[in-house]
Amino acid sequence: MRPEVRAFVAVGPLPDCNADEGEIDRRVQQLEAISQPVTTEEAEALAG
Repeated sequence: MRPEVRAFVAVGPLPDCNADEGEIDRRVQQLEAISQPVTTEEAEALAG
């Protein structure tokens, strides 16, 4: 599994609608750092 996917998964679930904008921006940046296509293993980890 690529480090970008591990890092995203390690942070935990996505923030809810009450999260501050900075937290949401950080998660968006992490997600955008994961290039396509993802492997089956990575997809399963991202899906939780």
